[in-house]
Amino acid sequence: MHSCAVLLQANMRTALTLAFIAAVNMIALAQPPNSSCATAAVLCAQQPLSGNNTGSTSVPGFCPATAAAVWYSFTTNSVGGPVTVTVDDIDCPTVAGMDDELSVVVLSGDGSCTLASFTGASTCALGDATITLTSLALMANRQYWILISGAMNNGATIAAQCGFTVNVEGPGATIVGVDVSAGPDVIIGEGESTQLQGVGPNYNWSPTSGLSGNGIPDPIAAPSGTTIYTLTSTLNGCTYMDTVIVEIVRRIDPPNTFTPNGDGINDTWQIPGMADYPGAEVTIFDRWGQKVYSSNGYREPWDGTNNGKNLGVGTYYYHIQLNQLEGGPSLYGLHHHHPMRHLHLLLFVVLVPCASVGQQLAQYTQYVFNQFSVNPAVAGSKDCLDMRLGYRQQWVGYEGAPTTGWVSMHGVLRPKGKPFQANKHGFGVFIEADDAGNYGYTSFLLAYAYHVQMSRNFFVSMGTFVGVRQVKLAVGDITLTRYDDPVVNSASSSTVFPEVTPGIWCYGKRGWAGLSIHQLLGNQIKDIGTDSRFVRHIMLSGGYRYKIGRKTAFIPSGLLKFAGGSPAAFDVNGMVEWNKIFALGVGYRNGDAFTALLKVGFLEYFQLGYSYDITTSALRVASSNTHEIILAITPCRRSDAGKRMISCPAFE
Repeated sequence: MHSCAVLLQANMRTALTLAFIAAVNMIALAQPPNSSCATAAVLCAQQPLSGNNTGSTSVPGFCPATAAAVWYSFTTNSVGGPVTVTVDDIDCPTVAGMDDELSVVVLSGDGSCTLASFTGASTCALGDATITLTSLALMANRQYWILISGAMNNGATIAAQCGFTVNVEGPGATIVGVDVSAGPDVIIGEGESTQLQGVGPNYNWSPTSGLSGNGIPDPIAAPSGTTIYTLTSTLNGCTYMDTVIVEIVRRIDPPNTFTPNGDGINDTWQIPGMADYPGAEVTIFDRWGQKVYSSNGYREPWDGTNNGKNLGVGTYYYHIQLNQLEGGPSLYGLHHHHPMRHLHLLLFVVLVPCASVGQQLAQYTQYVFNQFSVNPAVAGSKDCLDMRLGYRQQWVGYEGAPTTGWVSMHGVLRPKGKPFQANKHGFGVFIEADDAGNYGYTSFLLAYAYHVQMSRNFFVSMGTFVGVRQVKLAVGDITLTRYDDPVVNSASSSTVFPEVTPGIWCYGKRGWAGLSIHQLLGNQIKDIGTDSRFVRHIMLSGGYRYKIGRKTAFIPSGLLKFAGGSPAAFDVNGMVEWNKIFALGVGYRNGDAFTALLKVGFLEYFQLGYSYDITTSALRVASSNTHEIILAITPCRRSDAGKRMISCPAFE
């Protein structure tokens, strides 16, 4: 009985040994399919792949103390650059004498798969849980290899044989958005269509409903509701997908004109479709950048007033932010994260009221360099002829934004033989053309001013502009809620009015101050509306020159403007001037913009002024800047032969 037990135990021991040897042999024979370069597994960018190096007998020797290697290959995108390889979820069995770390390296080769053809494109990295490795900058559209091996360090006699997950991504690997793209998301109105902008080597769109075709990069999409289209494309043995949202909104199309006269027709600015956007924010600005209306939601349409005061006939600029669509259609297609969108409408609206006041005049950032346009009493303040040519493009890129061009000239007439410091007469002419949306005007004004010497270096002048102004309304471009409006149907495309603008100007070597009243007559505009009138504009300006060095001065200044029911607008500027040749400054206009100013003198009698406005209001979504440029020719006599620049008052 005892001998039988010994024999049984010996037989069991032999059987187990044989089973273990058989298992090892099976493992040795069952190598991973990618255990050589020639059979490397294709790795697609940003598509993690599970792998295992168990059973591999490959010993390439690129990294020290490694064996049991497996191969992966990937192709860079059309841009190239570094890639990041991540090997994680490393799972190594606990076996006596076996290491538990893997090694990773990126290799460059010529495709021959000979060991001599490979060079390292990264360092070797080790890890037992997660390995992250960034390569050198790789060439575009080129095949590279990733070698993952078992480490054999710290006295281990068997290389680590583990399961893992491998992924490649980064600037040189990313395909979606570089070589495969469904294009940017699009927002269209109901019943509208858009052309998709796919990129890739081949094209398979899904769903195909609402598309003009498949297998092409740019089908016309006209879905019945908001749809997510998926583009599937195959590149270098990998399949990539990208999505584009074609969002359908209930388009709103605000009319560009209304006529608040109490006749029940177009009395308020009705915007069809706004009821679908209860959270819409509506903000309206006058041409000076001052806010005249704002609301959160548009339950009560704008009636053309500001704080209960009627605003003038003219062009106003609006910003509508459609924050949320009530009862919006559902998304169709694959699930996609779809945040709330903010749609911005930025255009102009022409207000043609009755029993109201006329359009605001143009504004100038460089009023210090253009004082004659602000006040007629400036005429003759120099001992020479002063000529200026200017152009202003306000809110560049904004449809219907104001543009202004002007030319001016003024000079002095004094008794023969009298010095400059004496009572004198000033004469001038000012021509201005201004367009703002569908509304505009052209002015031709003559100026006269009489200058009285109050002391050795201080003068007071009184002057006036007298001339005509032609007002233009592009009736053919008007859009209305109702077109049976007698106010608009009786409107003329242009009309001419007399213009008188008085002013007073006090100035000396160091400072100046002035007051002018534009459109003093308050003419009735019979052909635009039924009882519209030009509004009087009151403008106050002043400044002072502080000497801060022998050739350097600091010149702060301000301009305050009032016009009917609109909010007051004020500009403040500060300029540093050197030798009356070069000046640089900054400024601010309330509610509208920060400004930068530059003035340069050249060729003795010429000066060039430039200003740049940075929009600060909600209109900056459509336009962030305004440009203004002025060329001045002032052939004044020099105060002495040693000075290059002209002799002029403090405000110059």
